[in-house]
Amino acid sequence: VCAVASFCVFVSTTTSKGSLCCWFVSKIYHNMGINLLNPSSLGYLEFPNVSTMESTSYGCTLGKRKGFAFSRKPLALPPAKQQCSSSLIDEEWHIAYSNARKPNLDVIRSRNGKITVSNISLMPLAKAKIYRTYGFQEGEGTYGSVFRVIDSAFPDRELVMKISLANSNFFAEVSALHALNHERKTPNIPTLHDWFISDQLPPDNRYWSSVSEKIRNAPQFKNLFKTKSPFGYLVLEKANAGSLSNFSQNHISNGTPPQEIWKMIDTILFQLVFTAAALPESAIIHRDIGGSNIMLTAVDDPNRWWYFRVGKQLFRFLRPTVKPVLIDYGSAHILEVGSSMKTDFRFTTLRYRAPEMIFLSSSPSGLLQPVFAPPTDLFSIALSILEMILGDFTAHSRGNKYQNHPFLRHDPPPLLAMKLKELSQKLKTDENDLSLDYVHRTWAGTLHSGFITVDEGVLMARYIWGMYIELGIPNNRKWPGVEETSIWQVMNDVIASQKRRNLYYPTEEGLLLRDCDRLRNFLSEQQISCILSMLRYNPKHRPSPASLLKSEIFEEFRIFEHEIGEGDIFPCWSVSGNPISIC
Repeated sequence: VCAVASFCVFVSTTTSKGSLCCWFVSKIYHNMGINLLNPSSLGYLEFPNVSTMESTSYGCTLGKRKGFAFSRKPLALPPAKQQCSSSLIDEEWHIAYSNARKPNLDVIRSRNGKITVSNISLMPLAKAKIYRTYGFQEGEGTYGSVFRVIDSAFPDRELVMKISLANSNFFAEVSALHALNHERKTPNIPTLHDWFISDQLPPDNRYWSSVSEKIRNAPQFKNLFKTKSPFGYLVLEKANAGSLSNFSQNHISNGTPPQEIWKMIDTILFQLVFTAAALPESAIIHRDIGGSNIMLTAVDDPNRWWYFRVGKQLFRFLRPTVKPVLIDYGSAHILEVGSSMKTDFRFTTLRYRAPEMIFLSSSPSGLLQPVFAPPTDLFSIALSILEMILGDFTAHSRGNKYQNHPFLRHDPPPLLAMKLKELSQKLKTDENDLSLDYVHRTWAGTLHSGFITVDEGVLMARYIWGMYIELGIPNNRKWPGVEETSIWQVMNDVIASQKRRNLYYPTEEGLLLRDCDRLRNFLSEQQISCILSMLRYNPKHRPSPASLLKSEIFEEFRIFEHEIGEGDIFPCWSVSGNPISIC
């Protein structure tokens, strides 16, 4: 109101036609159904207060003269470079004006997620929505950039918009989220608010133009014009309590009482294992689980208790303050009747990667084929739980690389990285060796391009060496076929070299995290044993999530139905616990 009043004073004192201008502006807004004295008529439920606006670079400086009272000095705000205009124009994006479309997912899947901008006109229109933004970027990853947005129809919801290319990864994520939101077997998935595609970027108004500029400069869009793919827009609930990889920094290191931390860790651990059971029952394998892809968000739930059912067993704990939310489904695999879990690519980030995506048979007919099944996701969840306690796996301190990672913290012999590089180069040579039959050439190409790459050689040397030190040396007795893999043979040569030179080498038993004192400050021995069982080399020897949930480590959450009070609603989330068949 002060800004409008000062504008009228300013106009009336600087031009002889000021009164006419004020009347004319008021008349126009009146005819539009807008009352300048009532901000809600502009389509918003509320406006930021003055102090909030002054703390940003977007505050209006109109009327900031001597004699006007503000909560902060006007000098704290840089002078405006242009006259303040209506926030409606600056913030809003009517997606219907940008040729927004929402194609049928079944049709897209039948085309393996491959569409071009030329297909846009044949697709159904997206629902007309209006999104607002202030251009705040929440993150950037391999498959897209994430910005904070507001749906004008639901301004109280905290949302983010992920903008990426509308390719197979985008539609895989949409399909996975659509299935998970439909099944609702776990509370630990993001709510899918909206999605659409378009051949256009957001409009060039004040705030959306900054978003478009960041998209144009983002590395994942550098080949945009070559691919001719449209843009994909995914609108999700916003997680507001950091990532699991930052749990140690945000919760353990900030003085929170140990009892509260233990309780928080126990409930998060339960929910992550429960989600590992819920994903395949919702026909989803994530394939890229890690601490940076598990967000934490505050819980907004009126219920006092949370109930879970695993088969016939019921569990209950007090409503948590925060919950984990598994995000980023761009690599997800949708399980369909008769579909195979065999893959030609590793997908998972190396620091969370399961052994079955590393130790692959040298022969195309060998025992160890690249099969990405639910136990593979379980291995990644186990490492993510360790990251929650030990700290961000990517943290460097005083020249100590990857000090928090149980595997990467161990320095490998230089010989190992050299031999892995030689192996990758040999596979590339075999791929082009016409003296080999087609099957062997194809297999060599799959290993070279999808699993044993030159660019990962140095880091993979650290990862495998540390895996051997902590988990022990695998063998055919524990994992049939592992000794016939190229990686095992390379490691065997390096260990033999270390023995000849009387240098340190891994043992068959492994350390089993015995020197990680920090773990024992926050996890019980039973919980550590549970995590180690999830980290077994042979995926067939890892326990099912259902058996873990029913084990003694979660006994404190186990209840019987006669213990439930009258009026309580249960169960909130349920899984059968039955294993799925692996093809």
